[in-house]
Amino acid sequence: MAGRKNRGAWRKDWTPNPNGQKPPFEPGNDLAVTHGAYSEALVSPAAEAVRAEMQVSGPEYLREPMFGPAVRLVAADVARAERVAAYVDGLPLTEQIEPPKPGTSAPVELARKMDAHALNGLSKLGLTPDSAAKMTRQVAGTQVDIARLMADIADEDAGEDAADAV
Repeated sequence: MAGRKNRGAWRKDWTPNPNGQKPPFEPGNDLAVTHGAYSEALVSPAAEAVRAEMQVSGPEYLREPMFGPAVRLVAADVARAERVAAYVDGLPLTEQIEPPKPGTSAPVELARKMDAHALNGLSKLGLTPDSAAKMTRQVAGTQVDIARLMADIADEDAGEDAADAV
């Protein structure tokens, strides 16, 4: 914007006035954090633990490099949902169901939305019971098709061998 080149210059030489005015917050301050779901510094360690658990105890295909970004994103979603759920569980019931400000969602509604988002991601990776069952049926169906194809090839080979013998 024109005329606003040095917007932050006043902070460099700031000194508190005698009325008790406090200095601006330092980088990395966490005084305004409520549940921490939007703080990358708080979510990253939990997301890394969730990612490691998904890759160790989940299906083998999650260890493939091509699934890495999807696994990391879903792990972060799960970690965020867990942080919000823990925050909401610690609130009194009246604070859980009442929005903190007009026009905002109640904490319990935010937790529900975060849970739904995380479950959607988990289901896309085949990590919910329903999606795991669907993927198992698809893989089993593919294996049957391959077995049928191999049997057809073997029958054709046997038919060609019989025709060659005549």
